[in-house]
Amino acid sequence: MCDTINTLDNPIESSMDAISLRSFIGQSSIVEMLKVGVASSKIRKEPLGHVLLTGPRGSGKSTLAKAIANDLSVGLRTISVRAIKSESDFAAILTSIEPGDILLCENLNSIRQDCVELLCTAMEDFCLDIVIGKGPGARSVRLDLPPFTLVATLDEKTELPNKLKCCFTYNAVMTPYSTDELVKLVRSCSKNLEINISEQGANALAIAANGDYRKLFNAIKRARDFAIVKGNGEITESIANETISCIMDT
Repeated sequence: MCDTINTLDNPIESSMDAISLRSFIGQSSIVEMLKVGVASSKIRKEPLGHVLLTGPRGSGKSTLAKAIANDLSVGLRTISVRAIKSESDFAAILTSIEPGDILLCENLNSIRQDCVELLCTAMEDFCLDIVIGKGPGARSVRLDLPPFTLVATLDEKTELPNKLKCCFTYNAVMTPYSTDELVKLVRSCSKNLEINISEQGANALAIAANGDYRKLFNAIKRARDFAIVKGNGEITESIANETISCIMDT
């Protein structure tokens, strides 16, 4: 068992906050599709159509949503649909977003059945139909919403109600990252961490990540710590392998 070294700063996370579609590595066909959509959105001065991203954990879905928001120069709000317990929860979130903002809904397949109609109406018509009161005295009130873009994420092999699926303009499936793409990510992240990495070290970490975007980021941070404490400040192949061994051990 090896010791865990804590990382106090998060330059990788900071760099992700500034990511753009142009700098996003991998998912080239999806990125090109979104570039066109974003450019059109700016010309039309209208929100980007809603986006559905499907892929396993660690495939970069949330990071891609950040890139879209940055390219559009709009706010990004993230919610986990698993935490939504009622229509009123969803309504409170939808009425609090700003015009043009992106609402990132993670795990959309967890949506409650009684929330599907509300969300569909919000996405298609930018409004909410709220029922006030109960019984014979109940009445429906329509609330207008500011135009927004919903970016939703799904894990693999999950389904949505067809009515909800049809609300998305862009429906993209994330593909596994190649080793070459992961090596590029390693080099980009090591640059943000201001630490040198050898070609062999980059290859070792890329292969160990096995196509997982988030796993790769965590491995690089751990390798940086090992390089500083046990090496000469460079992530060499031996440092990378020691990091990989530690991760496997924990």
